[in-house]
Amino acid sequence: AEVGAARRDLARRFGLEGDACERLLPRKYVRLALALAALATRQGIVHLHAHFASRAGHVAALAAGLCGCPYSITARSTRSATTAPTNRSPLAAAT
Repeated sequence: AEVGAARRDLARRFGLEGDACERLLPRKYVRLALALAALATRQGIVHLHAHFASRAGHVAALAAGLCGCPYSITARSTRSATTAPTNRSPLAAAT
């Protein structure tokens, strides 16, 4: 139930619907993001950073959306130079 509620909240925050919601908010990633957001909140972490524009970056973006802190990503993917995130992607908001 908690994952479903978090997915709905994130979909609303990022303006996602239908297929985009399914692709960008997989339950497995949202579950990880919930744990990271809870840890960040408990520890007083005010900025999340991921060293890869992959699962780590995706989860950091979702966790930041859940706990309200900013995040950044180091783009180390071989595709990063040719594939930009869409403005509907959670990754598009990275600082």
